Amino acid sequence: MQTRARLVPVVVTALVAALAGVGALVWFALEPTRDAAANGAHERSSADAKSGAAAESTRVDEPVAAAADSPAALDAARSEEETTVIPAGYVLVVVRRAEDKEPIAGATVFWADESGLTLERDRRGSNESYVDPNELVEAVGVRVTTDARGRCLLGPMVVTDRVTSHGGLTICARHDTQWALVETFVTTDRRLVTIDLSDADVIRVQVLSADGTPLPGVVAVFGSAGQDMRQSRRALSEGRDAIATIRGVKAFTRFFSDPDAMQWGVSVALPLRTRAFTTIDLDALPKDPVVVRVPACGRMTILLRGRDGQVLRRKARVTVTGYQRLESTSGASTAPSGPSVSTQLLVAEDGGVELPFVDVGLALDVSAEVDRADAGHALLAGPDAVGERKVASLDVDYGTVKFVGMLLRADESPAAGERVELRVVGNRNSMVRRSGVLPYEEPESGEGTTDAQGKYSIPVPVVGSGPNSFDCELLVRSATGLDRRLAAIAVVAAKNGDAFMGTLHVPDN
Repeated sequence: MQTRARLVPVVVTALVAALAGVGALVWFALEPTRDAAANGAHERSSADAKSGAAAESTRVDEPVAAAADSPAALDAARSEEETTVIPAGYVLVVVRRAEDKEPIAGATVFWADESGLTLERDRRGSNESYVDPNELVEAVGVRVTTDARGRCLLGPMVVTDRVTSHGGLTICARHDTQWALVETFVTTDRRLVTIDLSDADVIRVQVLSADGTPLPGVVAVFGSAGQDMRQSRRALSEGRDAIATIRGVKAFTRFFSDPDAMQWGVSVALPLRTRAFTTIDLDALPKDPVVVRVPACGRMTILLRGRDGQVLRRKARVTVTGYQRLESTSGASTAPSGPSVSTQLLVAEDGGVELPFVDVGLALDVSAEVDRADAGHALLAGPDAVGERKVASLDVDYGTVKFVGMLLRADESPAAGERVELRVVGNRNSMVRRSGVLPYEEPESGEGTTDAQGKYSIPVPVVGSGPNSFDCELLVRSATGLDRRLAAIAVVAAKNGDAFMGTLHVPDN
């Protein structure tokens, strides 16, 4: 619910967005030049720099030589007299084929600023060197499509005389099997980026079952034999033929000190006792898909249950690491033995995750995060036989906590009968494992009314039940029509206790 105090900036923001949209329409109505060399966008193409593709993929188009009386020469001369019109707050992207510099209509372009990518890297908890930057920007970026001239506009965004307010842009483009990526800074004088697409530095992987059935939805992995599978480039097998496209494989190997001494190949991110690994010759990347076969397995369902014992109805991130199971004289044990055989990061949105392929005889180390906070951990035994479906539960520290406190006015009188909306935005003690304290991704909220003494008790479902502390925001919706927003820290002194917010004063103005 918007307050009166917040309506004005919302309306202004809407007007600015509308004007920016009108600017974009005006730009498309004008005839842009083919070359626009004056904009001089000298960007750095990560995909080309690492794979050895054409270095000019990030430069502004240059005029193509033609006979003086040819139509092409006349068009080039005419274009030199015109200036490309790019609406304020937008970036123009031109997508071409690398081999002939022809524009590509219908290419898919994703773009994201550095702040958004940083949050996504942190969410995954991975060294950014091992995250496919193409997949990363596609996961969090804004998607647009090129027009008949191979052009599209990115924006609106804040562009200053120095760089974008976000510190830089990552732009990736793809069309069929061709792709490229650009990491660039954009200023008021540098707002045109040209991206040339090619098939270089890419492999395709087909994932099949033991009987040859395609298995879409499996994560294919490029990496080194014997290396931690988390240090890899990945892609999801898709379509009827279960083909995964992994980009930038040669570029990825350069992150390692002695890549020539390592054995490179493809596998799958599944909990298997024996890693399904197919060797790849980097000097002669295969044109056809490389086949990886998954052995006959069991399957597993892991349910997430909150403090009330009910299935969790919140998005959670589940990490599953497979180990050889330690056998004992009394029978199978859930205790892990030796190095891990795989690690999977899964997202639970309906109370659990499904693992359709789990090798028999494994111990699974399972942990869950809700709102970036550690919420549960357990060792679970996987299937014992091929074809078996096992169901197990993981207890998650998520449930309702009562947030209690008192509101007084500036003159120390009780703020009675005030409607209070409480929003819990972060858990201070559960996230210190990483650099800094991160807010909840999806803050929960609750509402209540103060009594005659100005006291309130508002139940809110949160991660963590104490002893702990929470960062909170209170919106006091006064009967006089003047809303007040307060910040506070709620402290839980004992496990499963109330969260005490103390006494807060509501200012008169």
